[in-house]
Amino acid sequence: MEYRNSKRKPVQMGEVIGHGGEATIYKVIDQPKWLAKLYDRSPRSEYARKLVWMRDHPPDDPTAAQQHASLAWPIDLLFSTNGQLSGYLMPYIERAVTLLDVFNPRRCAAVLPEFNRRYLHRAARNLATALGALHARGYVVGDINESNILVTPRALVTMIDTDSFQVRETGRGRPLVHTCPVARLEYTPPELQGKSLQNTERSPEQDGFGLGVLIYQLLMGGSHPFRAQWLGPGEPPPLEERIRRGCFPYRNPPICPVAPPPGIPGLDVLHPAVAELVLRCFIDGHRHPQQRPTPGQWEKSIGEAENNLILCQKGHYYSNHLNDCPVCNPRISGWQVPLPAIADPRLTLRAPGNKPKPASRTSNPASGSQPTIFSGKQPPSQSSAVQSVPFLKSFRFGFPSISIRPFWRSTRFNRQTLLDSLGKGALLGASAGALGGGLLAILSWGIIQELHWNPLLVIGAVLASAWRSLQIGRGFSFTVVRTIGWGKTLKIGLSLVLAGLGAYIGGHIAPSLQTLGIGGTIGAVSGWLSGYALYRYKPHIRWDLIGAVSIVLLFGWLAYLGGDWLANSWLGISTGKLMSSLAVWTDRYQIDRLWISALIGLIGGASTGALAGGLTEVLAELLGCRK
Repeated sequence: MEYRNSKRKPVQMGEVIGHGGEATIYKVIDQPKWLAKLYDRSPRSEYARKLVWMRDHPPDDPTAAQQHASLAWPIDLLFSTNGQLSGYLMPYIERAVTLLDVFNPRRCAAVLPEFNRRYLHRAARNLATALGALHARGYVVGDINESNILVTPRALVTMIDTDSFQVRETGRGRPLVHTCPVARLEYTPPELQGKSLQNTERSPEQDGFGLGVLIYQLLMGGSHPFRAQWLGPGEPPPLEERIRRGCFPYRNPPICPVAPPPGIPGLDVLHPAVAELVLRCFIDGHRHPQQRPTPGQWEKSIGEAENNLILCQKGHYYSNHLNDCPVCNPRISGWQVPLPAIADPRLTLRAPGNKPKPASRTSNPASGSQPTIFSGKQPPSQSSAVQSVPFLKSFRFGFPSISIRPFWRSTRFNRQTLLDSLGKGALLGASAGALGGGLLAILSWGIIQELHWNPLLVIGAVLASAWRSLQIGRGFSFTVVRTIGWGKTLKIGLSLVLAGLGAYIGGHIAPSLQTLGIGGTIGAVSGWLSGYALYRYKPHIRWDLIGAVSIVLLFGWLAYLGGDWLANSWLGISTGKLMSSLAVWTDRYQIDRLWISALIGLIGGASTGALAGGLTEVLAELLGCRK
């Protein structure tokens, strides 16, 4: 069958290279850089108008300077001999694979053996840049998924099936929107789950959800961000239902009975700048889509993460905020499918104590060859974020740096959130304290026929504080695991404890500054070595749970001291006398002392419970452990 372009010139089809659900892809004879997409059935009547607008209003291509098309954009329309729209012409991307072949480690090792974690970062960065260029011209992908994105051996990406994008025509009075009626559920944001998309106008923020999922899969070994271990009763809900409900397993505190799945890397393998955007995308953006990161923010953070990748002795790239390689030492991070090591014989010739220099790779943009080792003294220009993988430094001086960033907070701290925290803590703390105080009073009177005011105040404060401090402990553990690491925390903690003990002993043996310094130094070194040995010996101990329980015990002890102080204060003694007078009054009128004991217990527990619960909740808000 003969086809013609918009200028009525004939276009001859070559061999078939692909077939989809609605179209077939052909090579174009005499145009090796073009492909023709021909529809199997006649498209809708408005399709020609949509494709004409796209042809005449292309977005800026960020990889045009490298002779690569990041968007398989319609170049021209194709018509049958009777003038019926039959398809369109688009750029031909050679030697490219789908994104699924890239973020699945085993498939990637088969089709792109040179890809390592540095290439994955660059592919994710280029994808964000391409989507940002698209949004800048008012287009929205809509059906963003891994099969509509191609990746070359140089980590350059191309978005295909562009004719399904949402197009908004402007400049002719009222804008006309050609919507995208399809979507893959696993890349669809929660606000669109279960809704008809036929006439739904999409927004860039909704593309942002799909972009976040793809970036997460690229950097987390292909795992979907809402893949989780189901802890609730019955069968786990399907993935789309978990997306709708916001069951992100790293949410703190969780809103669904889910936990991170075993056997995959934890969020701590991500650079803190990237981890912050992950939490914003899937936690903050769950109810507020405008808080999802933009493609430009993803590009910037991934670039920062890429620049902080270093090599281990076995040739694995990992972020320099980690203590050691998560592939060689899979502890808190969980098991990770090893990515291909860099085939550089220099790595095996170095002494074990020396850090290897990374074999940096790049490609000639004009060629389609595999990446080659860059041998120059200066790295290629990085003026554009979208390019093949450049030279990457891997030197670090001194001890590994501790990067603490408050990326666990999902609410902005202000006066309103402080008042909300105080009110919520006082209410729930009073409830917990009243329940505990009432039960204690009933048991006390029912068993020993006595009632004391002090234990009621103490139990109310302890219960209210322990109830909320558990969440603070979990939030603290969440932060430590994903920023500092429990291994380093153990070393620092034991160093401080033994340093203080050494200084104390040294001061008693010979009370001089020199002896104190020697004792403290010996204790600090001993603590560091002890923490290192303990963590190496038992790396799978749930140090996060130990930290959470420690926080609960600490808060319970402080609440005990506070409740006891309040009971022995002028206010506590006066109130106790008042309650004793109330008990005498009930005896005079022959009222059962059990009921008045329960009332006294409720009042005592609720009063200190409200105070302790409110203060604890405010502290949780200040620490960013309240969501």
